[in-house]
Amino acid sequence: MIKFRNKIIKLLPKIILVIALLGIPAFAQEPLPKLKQTVYITISRSSTRYHLEGCSTIKNSKVKALTIEDARKFGFTQCGVCKPGE
Repeated sequence: MIKFRNKIIKLLPKIILVIALLGIPAFAQEPLPKLKQTVYITISRSSTRYHLEGCSTIKNSKVKALTIEDARKFGFTQCGVCKPGE
């Protein structure tokens, strides 16, 4: 039992390092960033909306993937059908 305890004590710094590198929240120094939602815009001059991947309004269109933040920054607004971001 004492040998096992000694092995654990020797390995503890390595275990903590691995956990910190993996970013497990219980040991992270900073909160983990919120995941950014990917939305899709159609590649056309008249496009003004961003959509979720399976939206029926962009089914046969060429699309470009963006984060929802970037789509809003470029002036796109939410699709009324698939309503991304809700």
